Amino acid sequence: MSDKAIKRIYEALKNELDKSGNSLIYGTVVSTNPLSVRIENNITLPASFLVVANHLRERQYKYITDAGGNRHIYLSDKHLKPEHQEYETRLMTFYEGLEDGERVVLLSFNNGQKFYIAERA
Repeated sequence: MSDKAIKRIYEALKNELDKSGNSLIYGTVVSTNPLSVRIENNITLPASFLVVANHLRERQYKYITDAGGNRHIYLSDKHLKPEHQEYETRLMTFYEGLEDGERVVLLSFNNGQKFYIAERA
């Protein structure tokens, strides 16, 4: 997608958010533990104001390796197939969490009382 198309999408989204009283803003991660993000006017938002998208967090999934050497990943125990329950379950961790100094895109909601960290900038 071209930069021009991305800018048009960004402007359209910003216009819609502005109409609804919500807004799209940029911030910088100040700390990851506890999480805090600095936005415009040097305002720092504490973790209690922030909601983080799942793909921006450290995540763990269970997996098994079956007799044929194939790995099967499960999002939760309810997805574990009966024929795979005899195998040892292991954890796979994805370290895709935010880091200090990263730029992020936030959506404000709940009249500016909460901010959703949607993506890295």
